[in-house]
Amino acid sequence: INAPRFVDAREKVFTSPHEVLRETPEGFERLKKVKDDEGNWVATEPRPGDIGVSRLLVAGWAINDDLEPGVPFVGINYFNYNFRGTGNQFNVAWAGPFLNVFWSDPSLADTRTILALETRLNPIGKNDRRFVEGDGKIGDVTAERLEVTTQTVTGTVAYPVAVYHTLQTVANLDYLRFEREDETAGSFTLPSDTVEASLSLNWVYAQAGWRLDLGAQGAVRTGWEFWGKPDGSDYDPDHERFVRSSLILNKTIYPRPLDRLGFRIAAFGGKDLDRFSKFELGEFGAGRINGYGSGIRFDRGAFLDLNYGVSLKRQVQLDFTLSHGRFENEEDYGPDPHWATGANVAVGFSGPWNSYFRVRVTGGLGTSLEDPTTSVG
Repeated sequence: INAPRFVDAREKVFTSPHEVLRETPEGFERLKKVKDDEGNWVATEPRPGDIGVSRLLVAGWAINDDLEPGVPFVGINYFNYNFRGTGNQFNVAWAGPFLNVFWSDPSLADTRTILALETRLNPIGKNDRRFVEGDGKIGDVTAERLEVTTQTVTGTVAYPVAVYHTLQTVANLDYLRFEREDETAGSFTLPSDTVEASLSLNWVYAQAGWRLDLGAQGAVRTGWEFWGKPDGSDYDPDHERFVRSSLILNKTIYPRPLDRLGFRIAAFGGKDLDRFSKFELGEFGAGRINGYGSGIRFDRGAFLDLNYGVSLKRQVQLDFTLSHGRFENEEDYGPDPHWATGANVAVGFSGPWNSYFRVRVTGGLGTSLEDPTTSVG
C-alpha cells in the first residue's frame, strides 16, 4: 500500500486534466479541474452533479460471417451506488424492449449479509434451434425450430463465511413462452408455457487473482406436459425436475503493469436434462466458445479459455482470447465426445466526450461436429 512511487504517481494525476474522484461519507464526488496561474491543472471544488451516480450510453452493431449487418441497438444505463443515501446499489439498463433492473444491499440490517434482487424483461423471443446427427452430419433440424421468450426474476443472498470464502444462495424464477417459427413442422407439439423455479448453492473462493466457484442447482417446471415429435422421443416426464452442477476456476496474472494474462477452466454436468435445460455452446452460453451460436447443446463438458490483454500508451487496449472445449450429448450426437475451438480478437480505444469504442471479431476455428450449419430437415 502506498508504494514508494505512489506519491509521485498521485501528483501526476492531480496535475493532469484527467478527472479525479474524492471519497466522502456520502460517496465519491468529482473534482473540477482548472488551471492555476502557471498553467498547471489543479483540482478544486466538486463539480456539480449527483454524488455516486454514473450514466452511460451504449450502442452496438453486429455483422455476421456473411458480412450481413444485424439490427443496431442503443441503450442507456443508470447506476447509483448510494441510492437515496442508504448505501444500497441501484442499476437500470434499458435498450428498446429490453429492461434490466438491479438492486443490492451490501450490508443487510448492518450485518455482513449481502442481498441482491434483479429483474430481466425482454419480450423479443430467441430463435431456439436444435442440432442433431443425421445423414452423417450434424445439422440444424429446421422442423423443430422454436422461438423462446424468457422473463427472469433473481434473488441472491451472499455471506462471507471466512476470509476469501463466500457462500451464495440464488433463487431464480423464469417464465418461458414457446412459439412456432415458419419452418416448425405442424406435427411438432409445442412445449407448454411454464414457470421454471430453481435454487442454487455456490461456494466462492477469491484471493490474489484466483477465483474458484463451485455450484449446484436444482430446478422444477410447472405444468410440463408432452411436447416434441409424435413418437414421444423428446418428452420424458422426469425432465420436469433436473439438476445441474458447475466448477469454474479463474486466474489473472499481470506480467507487466499494462498487460493482463488469464485463464478460465470450467466443467459442467447434470441429470435429467432435456433440450431446454442442457448447457449450450456460445460466448453467452455455459460452454463459452466464440464463433458458435445457440443450438449446440451438451450434458457434460469441460472448457479452457486463455486470454491476453495489453494496453498501448494507456489509450488503446488489445485483447486476444482462445477457447477450447470437449463435451458430450449422446442423445443428439452419439456416444462419442466432441470438441470445438474458437477465438476472439478485440481492440478498444477512447474517443471524444468520454466515449469508448470496442471492435471485436470472433470465429470458430474448428470442431469435430460435421458442418454444424447444415439443415437436415
